[in-house]
Amino acid sequence: MSAIQAQVQKMASELEQPAQNILDKGQEYASQLMEVDPSVSAMFEMIEAFPEGEEECLEEFFEGIDKIYYSSKEGVETLNELLETLRPFRDISRNLRKPINKIERGLRSIADAHDVIEEWYTRKEKYLEENEVEFE
Repeated sequence: MSAIQAQVQKMASELEQPAQNILDKGQEYASQLMEVDPSVSAMFEMIEAFPEGEEECLEEFFEGIDKIYYSSKEGVETLNELLETLRPFRDISRNLRKPINKIERGLRSIADAHDVIEEWYTRKEKYLEENEVEFE
């Protein structure tokens, strides 16, 4: 085994645990978001029952959706850039494929979970448009 191969194998071995952590945390994030989704969806369904004059509460909810959406969107863009950066490393060595694939799967779980947040944002925008609601 050449010195370069030995170094790559050592790097792959050292990446294994952090890669597993990224995979676990990414899947955990996606899972937790899916657990929250029914509650957020229920809140959207309750919005139509808000009496007039309670727009402040509605405004706070929608501001929270905006904050979550924009921070998630920015994070996903960064994750996608990182995923693109990692792809060539996977092809350097078979030893690196396994940890790089775990990292990619963990990051992809986070990026895919953004779809749920994007749905919340879309529902908010649709509500505002359909009800011609504007906040100060």
